[in-house]
Amino acid sequence: MEYLTDLITTVPEGTSPIKVGELRAAEAVRAAELAKAGHLIRLWRPSLDLGEGHSIGLFRATDEAELRSPRLITPSYLDECHHYVADSTSQ
Repeated sequence: MEYLTDLITTVPEGTSPIKVGELRAAEAVRAAELAKAGHLIRLWRPSLDLGEGHSIGLFRATDEAELRSPRLITPSYLDECHHYVADSTSQ
């Protein structure tokens, strides 16, 4: 199945810009790995507000449990909120 996700990451006040940069770099590496494995189909990064990250991703997973599993999550340790907004069957 394919899942369209809306991910919002809020940077906690006081987080150093260096730490934010390190996490975003790690997320880019993980996103590339997920794409190579066929789980991340497309990732959009709409414009960001100060202190917030917004991504819309199209993921492929067997079911919602796999989608939410740690194996398909990027390494953000910030306050992240995942909204699974739609799914479609494509097999």
